[in-house]
Amino acid sequence: MGTVNLGEGSGPARRDPRRRRRLGSAGSSLLEALVGMGIASSVFLAAQPVFSLMMQVYGLHGAARGVFSELQTARMAAVMENTPYQMRLAPDGSLVVERYNAQSTNWQQQSRIKANDDLKNVYVSISNTIAFTPSGMGASPGSVTLVNPDGARKTVEVSNAGSIRIR
Repeated sequence: MGTVNLGEGSGPARRDPRRRRRLGSAGSSLLEALVGMGIASSVFLAAQPVFSLMMQVYGLHGAARGVFSELQTARMAAVMENTPYQMRLAPDGSLVVERYNAQSTNWQQQSRIKANDDLKNVYVSISNTIAFTPSGMGASPGSVTLVNPDGARKTVEVSNAGSIRIR
């Protein structure tokens, strides 16, 4: 039979150093996780003002595109229905698109861009009531100006020819 060596370097008391390295590198300590979270939160706090500014700019661009879309829809409807359409500023700050009813000789609301919902954090002004003729021309050309809290502005203009553009 063989001999059993119960010395210092044998048996379960001795561990393979390669195995120890693998087990030690598999996870991270609580301190390392806390340091990582601290660094990440510092980066997010430093970037927050930039994200806030970007959201205001995107809000202004989105509001301008919404006004452009409503004006374009009103122009196309005027041509398709052979009826005048107009956009005006309501007392509550909303933009109202209306269709002329020849039988009752008054304007009927078709759509509304709500000041608090669709135009959040944007001040709206309109030069005059913008109207489209049944041929799609600008019967009363004008512009809608949108301004965000930082003072950045976008203007949606309607020409005599009925073309609509954002500046």
